[in-house]
Amino acid sequence: ETWSGGSAWRQARRSRPRNLVGAVLGAARRSGRGRLTMLLPLLVLAAQAVHVALAPSPSIRARAASARSALRLALPPEEETGPVLVVGSINIDLYAKLREDRLSFGGSPPVDVMPVKGMTLPAASFVEKLDEAGIGGAAAASDPISLVQSIDGPFVQKTGGKGANAAAAAGQTAACEFIGNLGRASSEANTALLADMQQFGGVNTEGCSELEGPTGTAYILQFEDNDNAIVLVGGANQDWPGLASLLGGNEGSGLRAAIGRSSAVMLQREVPDHVNVAVAQCAAALGKDVFMDVGGTDSPLDPALLPYLGVVAPNESELTFITGVETKGPDGKPELQRVRAAVAALKDSCRAAGNPSVEVLVTFGGEGSLHFGAGWDGAGEAAADGALPLECRMGSFVLGTADGRPVDTTGAGDCFRGSYVAARYADGKGVAESLRWAAAAASLACEVEGAMASMPDRASICERLEGPMVGAPPASPGAPAPQAEMPAGLQPASAWGIGEVSPDASLVQRVEGKSRKTWRFSDLSRERVQVAVSSVGRPVHADIQLWLGPDWTPYTLRAYSEDGKRRPVQTLVGTRCKAAMVEVRNLGESEFPFAAAANYAKDPMASLPIELPASTPGERVDGGALRSFALDPAAGQVEVVLLTDGRQLNARVELLVGPNNPKQSYEVFTNNGELNSLCVAFDTPDAGATVRVVNHAPVEFPCYIHVRERRV
Repeated sequence: ETWSGGSAWRQARRSRPRNLVGAVLGAARRSGRGRLTMLLPLLVLAAQAVHVALAPSPSIRARAASARSALRLALPPEEETGPVLVVGSINIDLYAKLREDRLSFGGSPPVDVMPVKGMTLPAASFVEKLDEAGIGGAAAASDPISLVQSIDGPFVQKTGGKGANAAAAAGQTAACEFIGNLGRASSEANTALLADMQQFGGVNTEGCSELEGPTGTAYILQFEDNDNAIVLVGGANQDWPGLASLLGGNEGSGLRAAIGRSSAVMLQREVPDHVNVAVAQCAAALGKDVFMDVGGTDSPLDPALLPYLGVVAPNESELTFITGVETKGPDGKPELQRVRAAVAALKDSCRAAGNPSVEVLVTFGGEGSLHFGAGWDGAGEAAADGALPLECRMGSFVLGTADGRPVDTTGAGDCFRGSYVAARYADGKGVAESLRWAAAAASLACEVEGAMASMPDRASICERLEGPMVGAPPASPGAPAPQAEMPAGLQPASAWGIGEVSPDASLVQRVEGKSRKTWRFSDLSRERVQVAVSSVGRPVHADIQLWLGPDWTPYTLRAYSEDGKRRPVQTLVGTRCKAAMVEVRNLGESEFPFAAAANYAKDPMASLPIELPASTPGERVDGGALRSFALDPAAGQVEVVLLTDGRQLNARVELLVGPNNPKQSYEVFTNNGELNSLCVAFDTPDAGATVRVVNHAPVEFPCYIHVRERRV
């Protein structure tokens, strides 16, 4: 208990996936504290493993969390992430263009198939929808596969399947491994399928199996507006070993090994439910995040899955399927309050199954997406865009087609989800950055015909990120309208955000609670680094340090924000034109991860710590004194520079809303407040804010504060 810090034993915390043995030995080697350091982590692991094996526990997930918590402090703070693992379907896609949104079977008169537009359904569910339209009858219901196979062409054949598409999309962002089944009766097509997965995503398919019978088939029905409906004939996708074999038998050994080396596991529902249950159980036991794409069927989620899911990702129609709560209004469009009610129902079901921390990611096609965080409960004050706390909204990117319309939406949802999983779990991006990355990828997928062939590469996604965005998920009826032009005299907002620090998101890292990330800088001609930290609406408590050499830390900044989405941490750090390293440490608990990025600042940001004092009047703050500055209610951002005449700087600057109600603060210490002045920005979404500075230094060490208000 003394060695581990005690609290790690008492609280089960989710942690990033790790190779346990390698991590423990690596930590021991790096620490240089001899044989005792090597023995203690191994003893911790052994003792806790015995405890977990013998103690009663409500679920595998709870036991795994308990074991992981005991190991947290025995592991190094940074590690290599494994590939994204996708377990699911791979299909031969047959595309058919509809005329006037109607479809014919075996030469019969065409029928309206609008009721299934935008849906992905197995053959039996598709036939049920057609029965509602007055066709099919008892014969069709008794043999739905035969009816589907009689759909009149012509067809164009391509590679697809929700699992394979998502894997190809993930593979464009990070390393990806796919496990699925193919049928020997389709051997010629199988060669093309696997070749496409290698070509369009570099996906590792060594874990795939070839079984008797045909490979799965998907009939892609393309409407005149290029939206689609997808009808599935399972084939080999439905032929898997039983639950016990997957969890403990030889047939499941390769699958279990792949889960163990992954960074996260992605599932969907074009395979039998017991496959998803087995994979989710194993993944949760190994500490891997489980992402559930609920597409592929219109049935409710298997209750056996609920304890193990980290993220559930439906579109608005699928959200209704799995909850029974209607998400669309009388006009057929999704309504935010209905969507929230459905999400609340889903979270209640997961909570009742022992999983209170599930996240929900709802997509709305061209209108964007809406993420509900683990602690979301539908309460709290709405932001200007109508979003509640722990809701993260993302629009969609403008398409680059001649008419601004999609060429083919097939696979766009798979592309979005696969790209999101890779960005968040393999690349370590935050929720908002991952949503934006996925939105860029999905927009590019809509511009190319076909599913897998449309998955964009990383360079194209980075380029699209610089383009304009439109649309948003459904807004609250009472959401405030955009603000009018701000009064004259205030300056436009500067480029402080995490998106400006790393436009292609390549420098953005996810920092878990009680861990750290570093960025190295070696250009001696540049003297300023820009750092940004944000969260999905949770508190941010960070320590930002400048390292010059192995044992000199001339600058330390402790930052706190009550809400890292509304008030992100934004600062500039002087490197003194030396080779440097910037460390960002998350001082919060494991439940409060955040995203951070650091990069060399570019003008005008690089010169801001000099330009702002030169262009604004300053005020002297003697040691032990404080000063307050009331902000213009129209200001959306305020920049602050705090400096000295070369003496030490030891001060705190904070943003107050109301009397003695700090919303955000920065506490700085440096041995030279001229070479390393404090330069920060506060976003001020609330009117009536005040900036207050407190000089903690002795009276003989005054500092000088310069404040500039800006509009957003």
